[in-house]
Amino acid sequence: MAYNSNSLFFESTLNLTEVIKPNEIPESNNIENILLNKIKERIGNKCIQRGYVKKDSIKILERSIGKINSAHFNGNIHYNVRISLDICIPHIDTVLNCKVVGKNPAGIMCINGPLQILISPEIHSNVDSFDTINKGDIISIIIIKYQIMLNDDHIRVIGKLSS
Repeated sequence: MAYNSNSLFFESTLNLTEVIKPNEIPESNNIENILLNKIKERIGNKCIQRGYVKKDSIKILERSIGKINSAHFNGNIHYNVRISLDICIPHIDTVLNCKVVGKNPAGIMCINGPLQILISPEIHSNVDSFDTINKGDIISIIIIKYQIMLNDDHIRVIGKLSS
């Protein structure tokens, strides 16, 4: 494909708390792997408040020593973890290339990495340019607005054709 979704991602750090239950600790006692797998499962390839997180980019930078809340009698161990990750955060007025995956009278649906982009003919003065676009084409668009929904596997974007 001609477009590069890697340029949409930026490296970032995040602090979070992760809990390990007593029955999740295997014989090897490899806490790092348990924490990393739990974090990847919880936020990987999903949207968080900041944007879309690429699962394979998550790395643990540091963690606290485990703490058990003595008021609870469940034996859960709480860790404060600092991770690095690649996150996709769209910016208004960004121009990017995307692949057309669908077209109907309501508009054109495109994708670029985790972005699902809708282009409506109602916001364009020249609707005739829509007739030349077909499914499978790579087109250039400008981001007008976006919406991040927690735990979604994509970010919804409204765009317009770039001149």
